[in-house]
Amino acid sequence: MKINKTFFSLLVVCFLLKSCTPNQDNDEHKIDVLKSTHKNGKLKDVSWVTAGNTEGKSYFFKDNGEIYAEFNLKGGFKNGKAITYDKGLVLSEENYLNDKLNGDAKYYDNGKLEIDGYFRDDLKVGIWNYFYNTKLVLSELYERGNLQQVIYKDVKHFENIKNIPPKAPQIEI
Repeated sequence: MKINKTFFSLLVVCFLLKSCTPNQDNDEHKIDVLKSTHKNGKLKDVSWVTAGNTEGKSYFFKDNGEIYAEFNLKGGFKNGKAITYDKGLVLSEENYLNDKLNGDAKYYDNGKLEIDGYFRDDLKVGIWNYFYNTKLVLSELYERGNLQQVIYKDVKHFENIKNIPPKAPQIEI
């Protein structure tokens, strides 16, 4: 999931230009763009503010201009999908509701899915799957943030690991 820097930069500039046009409505509907730069002059972050609250997407960049995070914000809180990047590859995709993790969560290593699970009110719930080289090797079952069960799908993957965490009822399949 590589992101073309030029395309993304163009997209951000288009949003900035559209957001910077004068708004003839009252201040309640006025949209301001907040941005800051690194010491080297490159864009550090950009956010949109409506009636004093950060709304919509906020983007964050490294000092080399590379994007490292984007969040959906509502009322200044994370709401919706949040994505982190490294070298153009997606590291994580998480969903938020009022600044708490809620919904699907996916974590990647070099563009490959490594962990897939679900949060409710910042707590792991349901089945969390762990992958190695795209192969499912482990599943965990959570109830309100508490680990209930571990299911090893690929025992060979764990043969060289001495202390296999976590300590919970284990099942081999």
